[in-house]
Amino acid sequence: MSKLLLEIVGDEKLQQFEKTGDLDTSIGLEGLSRIRINAYVANERRCLTLRILPANLPRWTAHQTVYRGDVGRWVERRLAGDIPLDVSVEERRVSFAWEFAERPFQVHFDLEESEAGVRVTVPMPAGITTERATRTADAIESELVLLSDALGAKVEADKLDRARQTMGRFHLEVYSRKGA
Repeated sequence: MSKLLLEIVGDEKLQQFEKTGDLDTSIGLEGLSRIRINAYVANERRCLTLRILPANLPRWTAHQTVYRGDVGRWVERRLAGDIPLDVSVEERRVSFAWEFAERPFQVHFDLEESEAGVRVTVPMPAGITTERATRTADAIESELVLLSDALGAKVEADKLDRARQTMGRFHLEVYSRKGA
């Protein structure tokens, strides 16, 4: 796999993968498409996912993952470019705020602790359909699994794989929307 990655993304990105066990990048084929490249380690195996995306994707895209950037600030990785996040933590709420196309967005995660663990609820906007609320809840649950992993929590490999698959399906749906 190292030879393939070297050919596709070059030495610098290969070294990044060798060091961290994770690589999320893309390459463009002028006027044709972009190829999204995800390399990661799962169940002690190196994995590679290549996704061909049309060149005319909407500028807005769902997030791929959230990570802590080089200067310690949280960043949401997006196909159209990474977006800095402001994260605030109150007693029972975590809020994420960002701007896209000069429009502010915000999502709140309300937390309730119990003997079984922490319950996370996300207030949904008025007027959202049950089907969309369910898909959004599945995506948010998967996001929380990925975030837990990013923060260093021990996450079962199959749960992490399911979260990645769920987010992959979610992103594919978002990318295929017309005029999104």
